[in-house]
Amino acid sequence: MSNENIANRFSQLYKHETKMYDDSSRFRVRVYTYLDKIAEKVYQEMDETTLSVVRQKIEEFKKWTDSAQSYRHGQATENIDEPPLSLAILIISTGVSFLRWLAWLDQAIREMNTADK
Repeated sequence: MSNENIANRFSQLYKHETKMYDDSSRFRVRVYTYLDKIAEKVYQEMDETTLSVVRQKIEEFKKWTDSAQSYRHGQATENIDEPPLSLAILIISTGVSFLRWLAWLDQAIREMNTADK
């Protein structure tokens, strides 16, 4: 699962809130801003420790996306460097964990929005 796949999944889930840009950095800023808002709403009634950890996890997601980008699009050479297997497994398993959390956040925000109507 690449960071591009996760970004694509995020944009599918929130197509009414996000717009793909040719400039991926602008898209990432938009995704991160929206993710911050979702997490803030979902976890709004939690204690400060939980809120702090959620903010840290969002920052980790941003860093994971940027680091995985180095292997996906970040190399400007014809001979692409591939990560060692151990690092590839770490990148993929971390991405899958973030994907599970994003799916859970999506379900939680949908339930909250349905309850608000």
